[in-house]
Amino acid sequence: MKKTFKITICTIALLLFASVSYAQDGHKFLYGKPGYAGNISFAIGKDFIQGSTVDLLTSHGYSFGNGLYLGMGTGLSVNLVSGDGIGTFMTVPIFADMKYSFIDRRVSPFIALKAGIGMYTAYDYLPLCLYLAPSVGIDIGRFSIGINYVYERNTARVVESGDLVSLTAKIFDKLQFGVTYNF
Repeated sequence: MKKTFKITICTIALLLFASVSYAQDGHKFLYGKPGYAGNISFAIGKDFIQGSTVDLLTSHGYSFGNGLYLGMGTGLSVNLVSGDGIGTFMTVPIFADMKYSFIDRRVSPFIALKAGIGMYTAYDYLPLCLYLAPSVGIDIGRFSIGINYVYERNTARVVESGDLVSLTAKIFDKLQFGVTYNF
């Protein structure tokens, strides 16, 4: 409990410091200036098959200056424990990243969507899956805090005695809390 409290206080202090230093640059709005924009995000959460997830993603693209950002990204998604006996496995998503911040202010609500494919490392699954991750949240200076829903649809392989017996659709749903540093 004490460790969680200390981490929360440190995160809030870091957000306040970053917001003040960002405002001193003369910028009110992160996506208010056209040009290159990038980000690094960290998210933790729970999938609906009773597993814990940790994601570390990065995206790089273009800010149009009106709140709209379009980019491409990749990263690493780790499913730590799974209830159906899969165990720990990783996915490497490759996605288009779209984000819109609504208000021309230092603090602004946003909506975002990451859409693409995920490359699985688990043997029991086909190597590529559909990857969709809509999110909502709030931009605070150079940081974004949001809630992500991640949808991954893959196909499970059932192999007996070295022969492929059947293919079954498998959906991994995740609900995550994420923090992003935008640059």
